[in-house]
Amino acid sequence: MRSWGPKLAALLLCVYSAGSFATTPDPLWVKVVRNARAAEMFVARDIDQKVALDQGAGRKEIAIKLQQTAWQEGEPVYTVISSEPKPKESSARKPMAFDAMLKGLAKNAFDEQAAFKRQDHVKWNGTDATEFELNEGSSNKLRFKLWAHPENGEIYAYHVTVAIPLVVAFDMKVQFADTPMGLRLGVNREINFESKMPFKSGGGHVVEALSNWVTRPN
Repeated sequence: MRSWGPKLAALLLCVYSAGSFATTPDPLWVKVVRNARAAEMFVARDIDQKVALDQGAGRKEIAIKLQQTAWQEGEPVYTVISSEPKPKESSARKPMAFDAMLKGLAKNAFDEQAAFKRQDHVKWNGTDATEFELNEGSSNKLRFKLWAHPENGEIYAYHVTVAIPLVVAFDMKVQFADTPMGLRLGVNREINFESKMPFKSGGGHVVEALSNWVTRPN
C-alpha cells in the first residue's frame, strides 16, 4: 500500500480539482456540504481495524488498534497500539493512512457548486434518501456516490471507487451514524484494494470501526 497510497491521494485531489461545477448550486447538496464540513471538525481518537491481506502465499488476517496521538498540520497522526498477530519487529507495523487519502476528497468533492447527478426517492438501507453521483476521469476512473436525508441533507453514507491503470483498483464505503457529538459522523469504513502494478500482485480488505471523537485543532 505504501507504493500506491500517495498516487491515490493525489488523484482524489487532482480529479476533483478539475471537476465540473454547477452554475446554480443544488439547495439540498448545499446542506450536505455544510453537514460534511461540520463533521470534518471531528476525528476518531480510536480506530479498530480488521485487515485481510492477499499475498502470494495466501491470505493474512490482522487485528489492529490505532489511536490518535498527535497532530500534523491539523491532520491526525495515528499510532499502532496493538496488533494481533504481533509483527516480528515492534516498529514493523505502520498505520494505513486512509484519512490522508480522503483529504483531497473532503477538500474538493464537498463543494457547494460541484455538478452531481441527482436522483430522488431512492432507498438506502430501507430509508428514504436522495442520491448524488459524480463520475470523473478518462484514463483514471473515479466514481463518487453519496446518500443523504432528502430534506435536511444529513449524510447516510458515501462510496468511492477509483481505478488507476497499472497502479491500483480501490473501493471505500463510509457509513455515517448519530454520535454523542450531536452530529452524524463516519463511524464505519470498508475498504477493498487490489494492486494493478506489473509483477506486484496482491490486495486486501479492511473493515474499520471509528470511535471516541475529538475536536480537530483550529
